[in-house]
Amino acid sequence: MIEKNFSLQCLNSYCLPGTAEYYYRYHSEDELSDILRWARRKGMPVHILGGGSNILISRPFIEGLVIHMGPLFLNRKGQTLLAGSGVDTSLSVLHAWHHGLSGAEFLYGLPGNLGGALFMNARAYDRSMSDIILSAKVMDETGKVFWVDKKDMAFGYKDSVFQHRPWTILAMSFQLQKGDKELIHREMARCIDIRRTKGHYDFPSCGSVFKNPYEAGIPAGKLVEELSLKGRRAGGAEIFSKHGNFIVNRDSACAEDILKLLEIIRQEAREKRGIILTPEVDIW
Repeated sequence: MIEKNFSLQCLNSYCLPGTAEYYYRYHSEDELSDILRWARRKGMPVHILGGGSNILISRPFIEGLVIHMGPLFLNRKGQTLLAGSGVDTSLSVLHAWHHGLSGAEFLYGLPGNLGGALFMNARAYDRSMSDIILSAKVMDETGKVFWVDKKDMAFGYKDSVFQHRPWTILAMSFQLQKGDKELIHREMARCIDIRRTKGHYDFPSCGSVFKNPYEAGIPAGKLVEELSLKGRRAGGAEIFSKHGNFIVNRDSACAEDILKLLEIIRQEAREKRGIILTPEVDIW
């Protein structure tokens, strides 16, 4: 069922207010197909919402249709996992661990869901989604459903074909490998401990706001630190003192506060170091 004027404040990790003109919570492929064709006939923009952990709602009213994705299923066949795009990343790792399967531990503690992680080719601790994905089930803007093989996903650093096609990710399959459950659990604990130590869960945020400018030979967080910008505040937002590539909602920040800090970082990096930073966060 499509709802009008739906609040998105509880559906994004920054906890920013924003109202969707139209909102649809995924129910079935047939229904989604009908709704996508309806949106196409109306000529309205379509926004895909997953876990809401990598978006910045920059305006009070989001025109068009927001599709909040599911489904929430996890199946295993041998060393292959089949999962709906709406499955929480950590839940998928726990499921793999339960069956003694290794390879997805880097996702443990990463906010969001699998659809968004595949869309962004999420990366952590020298591992990426592109390392474990086999294929993905998608729906195009006409409602047609098909599978995309890994070789056709055009993976790059924090990039994939899904960022350049009007496709909605429905499900995906992963290739993992048998492992020792104790070692798998130990690696899961290591990943989440690193995130806790770096303050990833201290305040609402979207995680890293910029892609690392590897061509310049420096991570974005280190660059922000060298520019002495950590701790800089605008309203209720802060360039996080524990991680230079995080902008956190420290005290009821609004979108303008976060955008102001984002622009300060970009300007300082460009003017003082000649480095052009590209946002990783999806600004709505």
